[in-house]
Amino acid sequence: DWPMYNRGYDGTRFSPLAQITAANVATLAPLCTYSLGVKANLQSGIVAVDGTLYFTTAVATYAIDATTCALRWKHGYDYAPKPPFDPNKVNRGLAYLAGPDRARLFRGANDGRVMALDPATGEELWSAGAGDPSTGETFPAAPIAWNGLVFMGNAGGDNFAVKGRMMAFDATTGGRVWSFDLLPENGAAARTWPQGTERFPKVGGASWTSYALDTATGVVYTPTGNAAPDFIAEVRPGRNLYTYSVVALDAREGTLRTFYQLLDHDYHDWDIAAAPSLVRTRAGQNLVVAAGKDGHVYGTDRASGRRIYATPVSTIENVDAPLTGMGARFCPGVNGGVEWNGPSYSPHTNLLYVRFIDWCTRLSTVL
Repeated sequence: DWPMYNRGYDGTRFSPLAQITAANVATLAPLCTYSLGVKANLQSGIVAVDGTLYFTTAVATYAIDATTCALRWKHGYDYAPKPPFDPNKVNRGLAYLAGPDRARLFRGANDGRVMALDPATGEELWSAGAGDPSTGETFPAAPIAWNGLVFMGNAGGDNFAVKGRMMAFDATTGGRVWSFDLLPENGAAARTWPQGTERFPKVGGASWTSYALDTATGVVYTPTGNAAPDFIAEVRPGRNLYTYSVVALDAREGTLRTFYQLLDHDYHDWDIAAAPSLVRTRAGQNLVVAAGKDGHVYGTDRASGRRIYATPVSTIENVDAPLTGMGARFCPGVNGGVEWNGPSYSPHTNLLYVRFIDWCTRLSTVL
């Protein structure tokens, strides 16, 4: 079974399956296919449980037979109110949680909701308000579910009214248990931002893919995106916490345990787009591994917060050049670096495997 976006809570994306080998991979052939019958941006991770494959589009959830690809059920929802800022119209998948009373599937909806579905029938069990789509908040991330809770953050941090939040919902009822502001409103972290103005409010720091969770300590690890406005660095000097970070929260209480900021001041529309990985290396190191659109893979000691490595994987070029009205070209660009699929760690080889995109951007800014 593969009950969540990254298969396991640790986010290492490692599959122990050994049926496919170098000797037989060339003989693989399609067993069956399923056509959605509609045009859709399909970015969903597959959840596999008891012979059924579950996946999503922005407005529908599908369950198909894993052997025959026959449709078992389809659930759709009305995309209303339609968010004004949802250019990609995507959803990245579901989480599955068994019992104790019944199994449930969980997903986000870009009209501002989180919902639970019956895995056997697709019946909607509850639907909970999570945010305001009129401001550009959407919920495309694949949630994770653990210990009776569902964890979900909001996307839309490029929009001028959206601040990132991480939330927990009761898995049985959909009631909101806690909410944590990923853009702090008080304390030392809040002072890493200038005072927001009507033209340049303090916004950003959203999360839009998925999460990791340490089941031994009960800590959920949330990747965050860029500060906004994306490219106009001079209007928001400072570290802009907790943007471009992995934020570690107490899963039961929603309180801050620690955070790992990987870039002090991003102004290239970079994000930590993928869920972090909680890696225990062969030598016994406990690391938080995160890769981002800045084209690096970062390994941080989980206990001390000490940076162990920051390894470039894609082309890094002209990233310190100011973005002005004259224009500048930088690599990786806004669609480059390590995107939302993220790295994978194999305990067999003690290696990280990372996909990346060499895609540069040229742009100019005008205040």
